[in-house]
Amino acid sequence: MSLAAPLPSTAAFGPAPADALRARLSHAIVLSFVAAQVFAGVLRWALGLVHLQALIYLPALLAWADIALVAIATVRARTLSRTTLWLGCLLVVGALTGLLALPPQQVAFGAWVLTPLIYGYALADRWPLTGAGYRRAALALLALACVGIVGNAYIAYPWIGANFELGGKEIAGARDWSIGERQRLAGFARSSFDAAGQIAILAALYNVGEPRRWLRGAIWLLAATAVTLSTARGILLAMAVAAIAIEAEHLGRRGVARTLLALGFAWMTLPPLLAWTVDFSQQARLQLHSSHGSYLDRLANMWPQARDLWLDAPVPWLGRGLGGIGAAQTLFEPARFNAADNLLVYQCVALGALALPLLAGAAIGLWRIGASARADAATLVAFALIVVWYGAVSNIVEHPILAAAYGLLLQRGASLLRARRLS
Repeated sequence: MSLAAPLPSTAAFGPAPADALRARLSHAIVLSFVAAQVFAGVLRWALGLVHLQALIYLPALLAWADIALVAIATVRARTLSRTTLWLGCLLVVGALTGLLALPPQQVAFGAWVLTPLIYGYALADRWPLTGAGYRRAALALLALACVGIVGNAYIAYPWIGANFELGGKEIAGARDWSIGERQRLAGFARSSFDAAGQIAILAALYNVGEPRRWLRGAIWLLAATAVTLSTARGILLAMAVAAIAIEAEHLGRRGVARTLLALGFAWMTLPPLLAWTVDFSQQARLQLHSSHGSYLDRLANMWPQARDLWLDAPVPWLGRGLGGIGAAQTLFEPARFNAADNLLVYQCVALGALALPLLAGAAIGLWRIGASARADAATLVAFALIVVWYGAVSNIVEHPILAAAYGLLLQRGASLLRARRLS
């Protein structure tokens, strides 16, 4: 089997009309899901005005319908991979573990938060990474996301800070958040870091296939300006790393991306491990208001407290389970809320020791992708760099577009490993 060939699909043998219709429907749902994230703040505010707040969950429900159709087709065709079975078992164990110490509603919410990640994994073969039409759609969404943030620097959007009630809970339309006197601009999205993550992914998706250097440069400049205004420095660094890898790819220097990927994994894993063994509280107190004060706070407080949550679990080696860390805590145990702000930390608290083979498998799969001759390998590596480098200061899983990219990477990496074994 050639590594450059696309993953096996019914489309390779000429899909039946029903299959073609289902594929087009899936593509439409994918694009609507991405667009709904780019305009999440506006949509929440607008739907709140007409008392249709419940419709904010429609894109996610459509995603679950799409996931169900793919799952049914996979079972019928008996093409369920061992990786998918293992990950499915991991989710079941995570849910059962969560029920040992958490209310069922919290576990259910924790599972719901995983919707984008599961969607990215299940529909990986249908997430459009190539093709002129999809690249144009990515460019249009990128331009709108950037314009939204730049405009937000001059215009106070009515959806920023707007709240509404749904099911007895108060829900924010778009987060009103400042650092000192500087507002973190979200544009049309739900939060500044969501907007920044979307911009990084869309810019990488478009620029991988753009042959004109001047246009790539203009897009990187526009994206960097918008992300800078959002004040999401972690994403700015991740996007800069992805830009270096993409430009190196255009110059035929593929080894650069793999080097950056290795450095990214070290950046994501070593500091939390250090924070779990060394006390940084003194440094954090002395430099609380410095430019890197938030990172020191992670080292001194957030990550050690996340470790304590993990070790407090009924069965520590299984973690706290789904809903045991992050967004679900804001509703059900706000006094113990911990965002984790690191992909490794988040997974370890939720899944315990079971997170380690997941991380190792992802690392091996991404390394294989970096060496592959697949047509979409450069895009996948760019996504991986953004996920890994930003995953050093973010849990990734609770940022819809980044979580979907992570799920896609898990599936494509596993598929590539299977292809290597068969070749």
